[in-house]
Amino acid sequence: MGTRTTDPELLVVLERGSGRSLRSQLEDQLRAAVSTGALQAGSPLPSTRTFAADLGVSRRLVVEAYDQLVAEGYLSTRPGGRTVVGGEARTPERREAPRRDVAYDLLPGTPDLASFPRTAWARATTNVLRSTANDALRYPDPAGAWALRSSLAAYLRRVRGVEADPDQIVICAGVRQGLALLVSALRMDRTPAIGLEDPGIFEGKSIIEAAGGRARPLLVDEEGVQVANLDGLDAVVLTPAHQFPTGVVLSAARRSALLHWSALGRLLIEDDYDAEFRYDREPVPTLHSEAPNHVAYTGSVSKTLAPALRLGWIVLPSHLVSGVVRAKQLHDAGMAVLPQLTFAEMLGRGEYDRHLRRARQHNRKRRGALLAALDRYLPGVRISGAEGGIHVLATFPADVDGRTLSRAASRRGLDVALVDEFRVTPSGKSAQLVIGYGNMPETSVEPAVRLLESAFRQSRDSRNRTAE
Repeated sequence: MGTRTTDPELLVVLERGSGRSLRSQLEDQLRAAVSTGALQAGSPLPSTRTFAADLGVSRRLVVEAYDQLVAEGYLSTRPGGRTVVGGEARTPERREAPRRDVAYDLLPGTPDLASFPRTAWARATTNVLRSTANDALRYPDPAGAWALRSSLAAYLRRVRGVEADPDQIVICAGVRQGLALLVSALRMDRTPAIGLEDPGIFEGKSIIEAAGGRARPLLVDEEGVQVANLDGLDAVVLTPAHQFPTGVVLSAARRSALLHWSALGRLLIEDDYDAEFRYDREPVPTLHSEAPNHVAYTGSVSKTLAPALRLGWIVLPSHLVSGVVRAKQLHDAGMAVLPQLTFAEMLGRGEYDRHLRRARQHNRKRRGALLAALDRYLPGVRISGAEGGIHVLATFPADVDGRTLSRAASRRGLDVALVDEFRVTPSGKSAQLVIGYGNMPETSVEPAVRLLESAFRQSRDSRNRTAE
């Protein structure tokens, strides 16, 4: 059917020469569409003139069919002559993934979703729609929109000291996809061996193996990822500025050792996931700023704007660009262009910087409220990693079982994460919680911590009764 007007399109097939009148066929098919729900109550029908032209019949035939169905109650007319399906319009039922009853979101990695800059994003989107040339709506460049790569190159140079040409940047659907693309590019004539912080990126081992690599866990301690056993590895994935989830900063000695190791022809994959948020220290320089030819630098807006945008980037050594772009082309043929251009517009106009300044202020207040509440209600719990980011690590006393604590917290409506959830091989004994505060209103912090304290007491009492 044609698209000559703004009337809705409707699939009706009339069989000429079937022995049944065309009007009867039209009425029967409209009745069936209403009865089966293909046409829902309140849905508009095409105008009689448009529908007649689309079907190749007289307008009178369509008018008579509509009148008959109005009389039967299948259709109704609205002011202005519009014909719609009879009955009250209903909003389709929303079906979302089931989630347990959560009163307080303490999961790490989620920013304040309520403060997403909707007005600035809408304004940037409007500007993009007005100014974007038609050719920009073709199939996208798998490396990403040039406007965004150019804006990101300038932004990363300014705020993180990352020197990169836009040609070395590939836009991807977050850091997780970026890791998969890198593994695919490294997989030439053999399976690449990738070192992975343990604990570290959620499902990192699965991501690497699904992309054709082989993952080897590297333990993390108070100096960051351990570097004593790097033999046989082709690359190491790490979060040096604020290790996820422990929050430690990679020590100078290990930083130097990793840079020396990478200079021998290996790759460091640097996830700078929450560098925008720091509170009690100077910025930690990126590894990329010291060894751009041996470091793939990744980042995203998941911790700053919203993870639902699925918008991230990789700054690549020149020799990896073609392989990663090829992997991106095969994976999904490139990212949606309009969101890229919208983000580029926000970067160019300083809207992203303004949003980050506001977010830092709010996060600092939340962090202060969280640390004060933890000190008040859980003084025996050791807190670390609070110097930056939007989560802290809470280490509970040794006489607490982590899984018991997690279950007790869940029963009280707390969404919490154990460190074990981020380990390649869970120990089953860890009583450490990764407490996120990015998506929690400041007024909710104290009641949430009080519930956590109640869960702590219950889990400790349960452990003591079992020991008796």
